[in-house]
Amino acid sequence: MQWDQRALAAYRAGDYIQARAHYQQALDIYRSIEDAEGIGTELMNLSATHLAAGDTDSALRVLTPMLETPGIGFVPWQQAEAAYRRAY
Repeated sequence: MQWDQRALAAYRAGDYIQARAHYQQALDIYRSIEDAEGIGTELMNLSATHLAAGDTDSALRVLTPMLETPGIGFVPWQQAEAAYRRAY
């Protein structure tokens, strides 16, 4: 997906604000097509950008839907990863 590629380039360049904007665009697309795995991936990406920017509270808050929203149907490995990141 083009938004992920742009986000990754911005992340690698240290532009976390731009990376978050692109990951948010990707997240919006995945939500519009109800792709649970894509939603989970983008939530983890958003969390990583918040963490890299030093905003731990937002990094944890972004992961909350993966751990507390049972109806979305995230894949088990993503939920495990989200739980690990929250515990870490």
